[in-house]
Amino acid sequence: MQLTIANPQTPQLPTAFRLLKFLKGNWHRVALSVLIGSITIGSSIALMGTSAWLISTAAIATSVADLGVSVVGTRLFGITRGIFRYLERLVSHDVTFRLLSRLRVWFYEKLEPLAPARLMEFRAGDLLARIIGDVETLENFYVRVVSPPLTAAIVGIFTSMFLASFYPILAPVFLIFFLSLGIVLPAIAQITSRKSAEQTITLRGDLHTRLVDGIQGMADLLAYGHADERLKQIAANGLDYGNAQRRMAQVTGIHAGLSTLLTNLGMWTVLFLCIPQVTDGNLAGPMLASLTLLTFASFEAVTPLPLAAQMWNSSREAARRLFEVVDTEPAVSDKGQGTRDKEEQLVTHHSLLVNNLSFTYPSQSTPALQNVTFDLRPSTSLAIVGPSGAGKSTLANLLLRFWDYNFGRNHSQRRISQRAESGSGTGKNRSRLPKYLFLQHIHL
Repeated sequence: MQLTIANPQTPQLPTAFRLLKFLKGNWHRVALSVLIGSITIGSSIALMGTSAWLISTAAIATSVADLGVSVVGTRLFGITRGIFRYLERLVSHDVTFRLLSRLRVWFYEKLEPLAPARLMEFRAGDLLARIIGDVETLENFYVRVVSPPLTAAIVGIFTSMFLASFYPILAPVFLIFFLSLGIVLPAIAQITSRKSAEQTITLRGDLHTRLVDGIQGMADLLAYGHADERLKQIAANGLDYGNAQRRMAQVTGIHAGLSTLLTNLGMWTVLFLCIPQVTDGNLAGPMLASLTLLTFASFEAVTPLPLAAQMWNSSREAARRLFEVVDTEPAVSDKGQGTRDKEEQLVTHHSLLVNNLSFTYPSQSTPALQNVTFDLRPSTSLAIVGPSGAGKSTLANLLLRFWDYNFGRNHSQRRISQRAESGSGTGKNRSRLPKYLFLQHIHL
């Protein structure tokens, strides 16, 4: 069997769709979270509008009875806002934890077949950064990327309908500012923060790589006097990482300021449009403050969207780094094997025949093993000796099937076979032998 290596950059589904697949089985929770989030913001809007109407009416009311309904409404919306805010956090974080749990299990299941052959292509610190940091970055994917746009769409539709019922022109004016905050500003944020977000994730991985490599090689660094040089490299990498985070914070601050500006402009625009309607008697006086403030409160739904766009950049880069690992083709393929019991039985009752085995690592041109032949029968022992670099570890790894023996350069008459005691067949079974092969010291 000739093994082909998959290019990690092989075209796949878009990153967003691949991430959304992890929500499979949790879409009802997602829908519930979006619904509760919409009710929460709706309660905030209603609270602001009702309380504004209450205060305005109290200034001109001749009887306390005129305030009864608005007082009850203010209390109701104040209570429901707190309750639904708690429920929204509860459900959304439940979805997030389920997503992270599924991501971690999935990544480990994909990572295990790659060990150790394919993982040699990645540095230990970089893998650690992907396993921990990149997976944790994706916790923002649902809470700050998926849910807020859906909630904002629902709030925007109902708010515009409510405003149109009092003065039709308010709806398109409101939507101009609402969509500017919900689409235009996030698009700008996504474009301006893309490079910084990608650099932040990459530099974090580089920093973890240098730290882990430095710890693992500390004895050698101290022995050869390179510890100070390594510390300078780590400090420089940390400085670059901090600068990338600072640039991200600057972009976040700028867009937060623009968001506040558009929010206030939208509120003032609605106020100026409503004033003539009040003076002409087409709109009740208390509704002036009510419509203005509920418009202001409704922008709460789109305020997180610029940050969501920035988080999407970070999430996409983190996901790309994870998919880069899992999209790598394993060095060993177990397709066509039988059940585990049959494999163990075959290994237990078969001798091991190695015939003219040659093996070359993919990154090297010199064979690590060349024309190795031996026949190990049941109840017999075989000692493999040789100087360092002779290929003892390579042979052990091949027998353990950390590498496939037919991996690498094509060599003639290269074969490993397992021969049955009865003499039947050459045994195409290639099960690993970890229970039957023991290494006292892999480098001896």
